[in-house]
Amino acid sequence: MIRLCMATVLAFSIASLAGCHSLNRQPRLSEPVIAPDRLTPGQNSIITVRVKDRFGIVAHVEGRLQQDPKKKFVFQDDGVAPDKTARDGVWTTSVAVPANAPEGDFMLDISGRNKRHAIITVLKDNREQGPLTVSCPFSIELPQP
Repeated sequence: MIRLCMATVLAFSIASLAGCHSLNRQPRLSEPVIAPDRLTPGQNSIITVRVKDRFGIVAHVEGRLQQDPKKKFVFQDDGVAPDKTARDGVWTTSVAVPANAPEGDFMLDISGRNKRHAIITVLKDNREQGPLTVSCPFSIELPQP
């Protein structure tokens, strides 16, 4: 009986220690791309981000401009244009750059969200908790006359 208890405690301890190194098990966002890479007012753009999520925690992906957080861009991974393949982990959205968009440098923050649309919290590389986000810089240039 004592051996069974010791074996159970040992197995539980090993399983618990394995969970300490779980950074690679949590969802990740990577490889954000805005195409074309140089935007001009009135132009259409495709934005993609890769989502690695082994446990299906990410239900929604959205982007917001740091300079204007009210502007929200909803990404899809459903195979409907502009997304190429459903459920391949590449989430996509299409954006029309407003004709009156100002010239300058901007930052798009892309976040992974759960079924309730709340931003998912993950452990960052420094082992501190933070939002599941990735940022993508881009520029808008006025067309040359």
